[in-house]
Amino acid sequence: STAGGMGWGTQLEVKTKAAATTGYRLAVKGLIGGHSGVDIHLERGNAIKLCARALNKLNNELGITLAGIKAGSTDNAIPRECFAEFETSASAEEVKQLVAQLEAIYKDEFSFTDADVYIELTEINLENVWEQEYSDKLINLLFLWPTGFRHRSMAIEGLTTASENLAIIKQEDNVVTVICSMRADRDSLLFDMVDELNTLAKVLGLPCRAEGYYPGWPFEAESKMRELLTSCCQEMLGKTPWNWAAHGGLEGGVFKSKWPDMDIVTLGPTMEGEHTPEERLNIKSFDDCYEVIKEMLKRL
Repeated sequence: STAGGMGWGTQLEVKTKAAATTGYRLAVKGLIGGHSGVDIHLERGNAIKLCARALNKLNNELGITLAGIKAGSTDNAIPRECFAEFETSASAEEVKQLVAQLEAIYKDEFSFTDADVYIELTEINLENVWEQEYSDKLINLLFLWPTGFRHRSMAIEGLTTASENLAIIKQEDNVVTVICSMRADRDSLLFDMVDELNTLAKVLGLPCRAEGYYPGWPFEAESKMRELLTSCCQEMLGKTPWNWAAHGGLEGGVFKSKWPDMDIVTLGPTMEGEHTPEERLNIKSFDDCYEVIKEMLKRL
Protein backbone atom coordinates (compact mmCIF):
# COMPACT_ATOMS: atom_id res chain seq x y z
CA SER A 1 0.00 0.00 0.00
CA THR A 2 1.04 3.62 -0.42
CA ALA A 3 -0.11 7.04 0.72
CA GLY A 4 -2.09 9.56 -1.24
CA GLY A 5 -0.91 13.12 -1.43
CA MET A 6 -1.29 16.71 -2.55
CA GLY A 7 0.78 19.83 -3.01
CA TRP A 8 0.01 23.15 -1.31
CA GLY A 9 1.49 26.58 -1.84
CA THR A 10 1.17 30.26 -1.11
CA GLN A 11 2.69 33.47 -2.44
CA LEU A 12 3.70 36.77 -0.91
CA GLU A 13 4.27 39.81 -3.10
CA VAL A 14 6.72 41.97 -1.18
CA LYS A 15 7.50 45.66 -1.38
CA THR A 16 11.05 46.83 -0.82
CA LYS A 17 12.93 49.80 0.53
CA ALA A 18 16.56 50.89 0.64
CA ALA A 19 18.72 49.05 3.16
CA ALA A 20 19.89 51.22 6.05
CA THR A 21 21.97 49.02 8.33
CA THR A 22 24.32 46.04 8.40
CA GLY A 23 23.35 43.09 6.23
CA TYR A 24 23.84 39.37 6.90
CA ARG A 25 23.42 36.09 5.06
CA LEU A 26 22.34 33.23 7.33
CA ALA A 27 22.59 29.68 6.00
CA VAL A 28 21.46 26.46 7.67
CA LYS A 29 23.61 23.60 6.35
CA GLY A 30 24.91 20.13 7.15
CA LEU A 31 21.54 18.34 7.24
CA ILE A 32 21.02 14.88 5.75
CA GLY A 33 17.65 15.52 4.12
CA GLY A 34 16.01 12.54 2.44
CA HIS A 35 12.78 11.35 0.86
CA SER A 36 9.72 13.18 2.13
CA GLY A 37 7.77 9.92 2.33
CA VAL A 38 10.26 7.19 3.13
CA ASP A 39 12.40 9.21 5.58
CA ILE A 40 9.92 11.66 7.13
CA HIS A 41 9.44 9.54 10.28
CA LEU A 42 13.16 9.72 11.08
CA GLU A 43 12.69 13.26 12.44
CA ARG A 44 15.58 14.68 10.42
CA GLY A 45 16.01 18.42 10.41
CA ASN A 46 14.16 20.50 7.84
CA ALA A 47 16.42 23.40 6.81
CA ILE A 48 13.50 25.75 6.16
CA LYS A 49 12.00 25.18 9.61
CA LEU A 50 15.37 25.58 11.34
CA CYS A 51 16.05 28.76 9.39
CA ALA A 52 12.56 30.08 10.24
CA ARG A 53 13.16 29.30 13.89
CA ALA A 54 16.41 31.27 13.81
CA LEU A 55 14.84 34.21 11.97
CA ASN A 56 11.94 34.31 14.42
CA LYS A 57 14.36 34.36 17.37
CA LEU A 58 16.48 37.07 15.80
CA ASN A 59 13.40 39.13 14.99
CA ASN A 60 11.93 38.82 18.49
CA GLU A 61 15.15 39.61 20.34
CA LEU A 62 17.09 41.93 18.01
CA GLY A 63 14.73 43.04 15.28
CA ILE A 64 15.52 42.09 11.67
CA THR A 65 14.19 42.84 8.19
CA LEU A 66 14.43 40.20 5.47
CA ALA A 67 15.94 40.89 2.08
CA GLY A 68 15.52 37.42 0.59
CA ILE A 69 15.19 33.71 1.33
CA LYS A 70 15.49 30.52 -0.70
CA ALA A 71 15.60 26.76 -0.14
CA GLY A 72 14.78 23.44 -1.75
CA SER A 73 14.32 22.35 -5.35
CA THR A 74 11.74 19.54 -5.28
CA ASP A 75 8.70 18.99 -3.09
CA ASN A 76 9.39 15.31 -2.37
CA ALA A 77 12.78 15.94 -0.76
CA ILE A 78 13.37 17.18 2.79
CA PRO A 79 15.33 20.45 2.30
CA ARG A 80 18.97 20.18 3.36
CA GLU A 81 19.93 23.86 3.13
CA CYS A 82 18.21 27.22 3.49
CA PHE A 83 19.61 30.72 2.86
CA ALA A 84 18.21 33.98 4.19
CA GLU A 85 19.43 37.59 3.93
CA PHE A 86 18.46 40.29 6.41
CA GLU A 87 19.48 43.56 7.98
CA THR A 88 19.47 44.61 11.63
CA SER A 89 20.49 47.58 13.70
CA ALA A 90 21.82 45.26 16.42
CA SER A 91 25.58 44.97 16.84
CA ALA A 92 27.52 42.27 15.04
CA GLU A 93 28.46 40.79 18.41
CA GLU A 94 24.80 40.46 19.42
CA VAL A 95 23.89 38.77 16.14
CA LYS A 96 26.83 36.37 16.25
CA GLN A 97 26.19 35.47 19.88
CA LEU A 98 22.52 34.67 19.30
CA VAL A 99 23.28 32.62 16.18
CA ALA A 100 25.97 30.67 18.08
CA GLN A 101 23.42 29.87 20.79
CA LEU A 102 20.95 28.61 18.20
CA GLU A 103 23.58 26.48 16.49
CA ALA A 104 24.45 24.85 19.83
CA ILE A 105 20.75 24.12 20.42
CA TYR A 106 20.37 22.55 16.96
CA LYS A 107 23.47 20.39 17.43
CA ASP A 108 22.06 19.16 20.73
CA GLU A 109 18.51 18.52 19.49
CA PHE A 110 19.63 16.79 16.28
CA SER A 111 22.67 14.96 17.65
CA PHE A 112 21.14 11.59 16.71
CA THR A 113 19.81 12.48 13.27
CA ASP A 114 21.83 15.42 11.88
CA ALA A 115 24.99 15.69 13.95
CA ASP A 116 26.72 17.86 11.32
CA VAL A 117 24.11 20.64 11.27
CA TYR A 118 25.54 24.16 11.48
CA ILE A 119 24.61 27.80 10.87
CA GLU A 120 26.81 29.91 8.61
CA LEU A 121 26.64 33.69 9.19
CA THR A 122 28.27 36.17 6.81
CA GLU A 123 28.23 39.97 6.77
CA ILE A 124 27.12 41.28 3.36
CA ASN A 125 26.16 44.52 1.65
CA LEU A 126 22.46 44.91 0.88
CA GLU A 127 20.96 47.46 -1.47
CA ASN A 128 17.31 46.74 -0.66
CA VAL A 129 15.29 44.96 2.00
CA TRP A 130 11.59 44.15 2.32
CA GLU A 131 9.26 46.54 4.06
CA GLN A 132 8.81 45.38 7.64
CA GLU A 133 5.23 44.09 7.39
CA TYR A 134 6.19 41.67 4.61
CA SER A 135 9.28 40.50 6.45
CA ASP A 136 7.29 39.83 9.62
CA LYS A 137 4.54 38.10 7.69
CA LEU A 138 6.87 35.60 6.01
CA ILE A 139 8.78 34.87 9.21
CA ASN A 140 5.48 34.25 11.02
CA LEU A 141 4.23 32.03 8.18
CA LEU A 142 7.33 29.81 8.15
CA PHE A 143 7.62 29.65 11.93
CA LEU A 144 3.98 28.53 12.32
CA TRP A 145 3.94 26.21 9.30
CA PRO A 146 3.49 22.57 10.45
CA THR A 147 5.90 20.12 8.87
CA GLY A 148 7.27 16.64 9.32
CA PHE A 149 5.82 13.45 10.78
CA ARG A 150 2.18 13.86 11.90
CA HIS A 151 0.57 10.44 12.51
CA ARG A 152 1.55 6.77 12.58
CA SER A 153 -0.40 3.56 12.07
CA MET A 154 -1.74 1.65 15.04
CA ALA A 155 -2.18 -1.45 12.85
CA ILE A 156 1.09 -1.68 10.91
CA GLU A 157 4.26 -1.16 12.93
CA GLY A 158 6.54 1.60 11.67
CA LEU A 159 4.11 2.97 9.07
CA THR A 160 3.65 6.74 8.89
CA THR A 161 0.06 7.61 8.02
CA ALA A 162 0.25 11.40 7.65
CA SER A 163 3.03 13.92 7.11
CA GLU A 164 3.87 17.31 5.65
CA ASN A 165 7.09 18.46 4.01
CA LEU A 166 7.79 22.20 3.87
CA ALA A 167 9.95 21.88 0.80
CA ILE A 168 10.61 24.94 -1.37
CA ILE A 169 11.01 28.71 -1.06
CA LYS A 170 11.80 30.68 -4.19
CA GLN A 171 11.70 34.34 -5.14
CA GLU A 172 11.16 35.75 -8.62
CA ASP A 173 11.29 39.54 -8.77
CA ASN A 174 9.21 40.57 -5.73
CA VAL A 175 7.07 37.42 -5.49
CA VAL A 176 8.01 34.83 -2.87
CA THR A 177 6.53 31.34 -3.34
CA VAL A 178 6.42 28.68 -0.62
CA ILE A 179 5.51 25.07 -1.45
CA CYS A 180 4.95 21.93 0.59
CA SER A 181 3.80 18.37 -0.08
CA MET A 182 1.38 16.41 2.10
CA ARG A 183 0.84 12.67 2.31
CA ALA A 184 -1.74 10.53 4.11
CA ASP A 185 -3.23 7.06 3.90
CA ARG A 186 -6.74 8.53 4.30
CA ASP A 187 -8.29 11.44 2.45
CA SER A 188 -9.76 12.67 5.75
CA LEU A 189 -6.27 13.21 7.19
CA LEU A 190 -4.98 14.72 3.95
CA PHE A 191 -7.75 17.29 3.59
CA ASP A 192 -7.59 18.14 7.29
CA MET A 193 -3.95 19.20 6.77
CA VAL A 194 -5.04 21.23 3.74
CA ASP A 195 -7.68 22.98 5.85
CA GLU A 196 -5.06 23.69 8.52
CA LEU A 197 -2.78 25.45 6.04
CA ASN A 198 -5.72 27.23 4.42
CA THR A 199 -6.61 28.64 7.84
CA LEU A 200 -3.03 29.75 8.47
CA ALA A 201 -2.99 31.54 5.10
CA LYS A 202 -6.34 33.17 5.87
CA VAL A 203 -5.14 34.47 9.23
CA LEU A 204 -2.08 36.01 7.57
CA GLY A 205 -4.06 37.36 4.62
CA LEU A 206 -2.27 35.24 2.01
CA PRO A 207 -3.59 33.43 -1.08
CA CYS A 208 -3.27 29.66 -1.18
CA ARG A 209 -3.69 26.81 -3.60
CA ALA A 210 -3.87 23.04 -3.17
CA GLU A 211 -3.26 20.96 -6.29
CA GLY A 212 -1.89 17.72 -7.67
CA TYR A 213 -4.06 15.35 -5.63
CA TYR A 214 -3.30 11.65 -6.06
CA PRO A 215 -5.10 8.84 -4.20
CA GLY A 216 -3.59 6.33 -1.84
CA TRP A 217 -3.66 2.57 -2.22
CA PRO A 218 -4.87 0.75 0.93
CA PHE A 219 -3.46 -2.55 2.16
CA GLU A 220 -5.54 -5.66 1.43
CA ALA A 221 -5.18 -8.81 3.52
CA GLU A 222 -5.92 -11.09 0.53
CA SER A 223 -3.91 -10.62 -2.69
CA LYS A 224 -3.30 -13.24 -5.39
CA MET A 225 -0.74 -10.95 -7.01
CA ARG A 226 1.22 -10.74 -3.78
CA GLU A 227 1.12 -14.53 -3.49
CA LEU A 228 2.41 -14.85 -7.07
CA LEU A 229 5.24 -12.41 -6.41
CA THR A 230 6.21 -14.28 -3.25
CA SER A 231 6.30 -17.67 -4.98
CA CYS A 232 8.36 -16.33 -7.92
CA CYS A 233 10.92 -14.76 -5.58
CA GLN A 234 11.17 -17.93 -3.50
CA GLU A 235 11.67 -20.16 -6.55
CA MET A 236 13.99 -17.89 -8.55
CA LEU A 237 15.96 -16.05 -5.86
CA GLY A 238 15.71 -18.43 -2.92
CA LYS A 239 14.31 -15.72 -0.66
CA THR A 240 10.96 -14.41 0.52
CA PRO A 241 10.26 -10.78 -0.39
CA TRP A 242 9.85 -8.23 2.38
CA ASN A 243 6.26 -6.95 2.34
CA TRP A 244 6.16 -3.23 3.03
CA ALA A 245 3.41 -0.66 3.39
CA ALA A 246 4.93 2.59 2.13
CA HIS A 247 4.28 6.23 3.03
CA GLY A 248 5.55 7.30 -0.36
CA GLY A 249 3.22 7.73 -3.34
CA LEU A 250 3.02 5.28 -6.25
CA GLU A 251 1.05 5.11 -9.47
CA GLY A 252 -0.76 2.05 -8.13
CA GLY A 253 -2.99 4.35 -6.12
CA VAL A 254 -4.25 6.04 -9.30
CA PHE A 255 -4.99 2.69 -10.97
CA LYS A 256 -6.79 1.46 -7.84
CA SER A 257 -8.98 4.57 -7.75
CA LYS A 258 -10.12 3.89 -11.34
CA TRP A 259 -10.56 0.12 -10.94
CA PRO A 260 -11.30 -0.58 -7.24
CA ASP A 261 -11.31 -4.37 -7.75
CA MET A 262 -7.84 -4.43 -9.31
CA ASP A 263 -5.34 -6.62 -7.44
CA ILE A 264 -2.06 -4.73 -7.28
CA VAL A 265 1.44 -5.48 -6.12
CA THR A 266 4.57 -3.39 -6.69
CA LEU A 267 8.21 -4.30 -6.42
CA GLY A 268 11.49 -2.53 -6.86
CA PRO A 269 15.25 -2.92 -6.62
CA THR A 270 17.25 -1.97 -3.56
CA MET A 271 17.82 1.79 -3.36
CA GLU A 272 19.62 3.94 -0.83
CA GLY A 273 19.63 7.69 -0.11
CA GLU A 274 16.68 8.51 -2.36
CA HIS A 275 16.37 12.23 -3.24
CA THR A 276 19.80 13.08 -1.80
CA PRO A 277 23.22 13.43 -3.48
CA GLU A 278 24.05 9.95 -2.06
CA GLU A 279 21.25 8.22 -4.03
CA ARG A 280 22.31 4.77 -5.21
CA LEU A 281 20.75 1.78 -7.00
CA ASN A 282 21.82 -1.85 -6.50
CA ILE A 283 22.29 -3.13 -10.07
CA LYS A 284 22.11 -6.82 -9.11
CA SER A 285 18.75 -6.31 -7.44
CA PHE A 286 17.54 -4.45 -10.53
CA ASP A 287 18.39 -7.49 -12.69
CA ASP A 288 16.62 -9.76 -10.19
CA CYS A 289 13.46 -7.62 -10.34
CA TYR A 290 13.47 -7.74 -14.12
CA GLU A 291 13.66 -11.54 -14.20
CA VAL A 292 10.95 -11.90 -11.54
CA ILE A 293 8.59 -9.60 -13.44
CA LYS A 294 9.07 -11.61 -16.63
CA GLU A 295 8.25 -14.82 -14.80
CA MET A 296 5.18 -13.28 -13.17
CA LEU A 297 3.88 -12.19 -16.59
CA LYS A 298 4.32 -15.75 -17.91
CA ARG A 299 2.19 -17.14 -15.07
CA LEU A 300 -0.68 -14.68 -15.26
